[in-house]
Amino acid sequence: MDQGTTAIRVELVGDTARATLLHGGTYLRPRLLDTVANRVRVALIGSYATLLAGDDVAIDIEVGPGVHLDVVEPTAMVAYAADDVPAHWAASLRVAAGATLTWNAASFVVSTGANVTRRTDVHLADGGVALLGETLVLGRTDEGGGRLHSTQHAALEDAELLVEELDLRGFEQRATPGVLGESRVIATATLLGTHMRESFAEHETPLAGPGALARATTREAHEATARLAETWRRWYPCVTAAANAAPGSSIVVGNGVS
Repeated sequence: MDQGTTAIRVELVGDTARATLLHGGTYLRPRLLDTVANRVRVALIGSYATLLAGDDVAIDIEVGPGVHLDVVEPTAMVAYAADDVPAHWAASLRVAAGATLTWNAASFVVSTGANVTRRTDVHLADGGVALLGETLVLGRTDEGGGRLHSTQHAALEDAELLVEELDLRGFEQRATPGVLGESRVIATATLLGTHMRESFAEHETPLAGPGALARATTREAHEATARLAETWRRWYPCVTAAANAAPGSSIVVGNGVS
């Protein structure tokens, strides 16, 4: 592991979850908030202002069998104006059998003049479940926003669950009605590793494999997160059910759990 990488590893030690690795990287430092039974909460705290020109943020998270990890971000991350000099943000997430991960990330703001590549890779073992939230904001107040290229790749064992590429580097292209139009905020909730029995709302889409995706595009960040609040409330029990199930068992959430 590169010394600049922020790393979190949680495992069961006996019957209790423990954070066996909390490694502060160059830009972010993990802080243990609490542990209760098989559950751990960890906050990601910025070391200083980032993202600046040339910054390369790397996050590595591993959740061991039978553990539920909740990652918390107290403040938004801002990619500052950098005269189009590239900056990078990448997260690698691994969730073991019977493990669960929730991470409802704070807003990720791409200021005018920033040029950001963002990548999220998720690998689930059979029986692992993750619920991830992200809010991408193009520009601070009264800004049009910088360039953003965001990709998300999720796999269950060796089978791909989700492969998505969001290329918002072209200013004219992203302003067209088929892309963002007048919106500048993209909020997404992604459920991976479990099926839903209940029907989906208009902004929610089931994946071909176990999982679902919900998205809202708006002018303001608070509007987007408000639209997904009900989705998060309904999908969070999927993770709770998986956290209480035996490793490798099949989870189907809706009117019941099996």
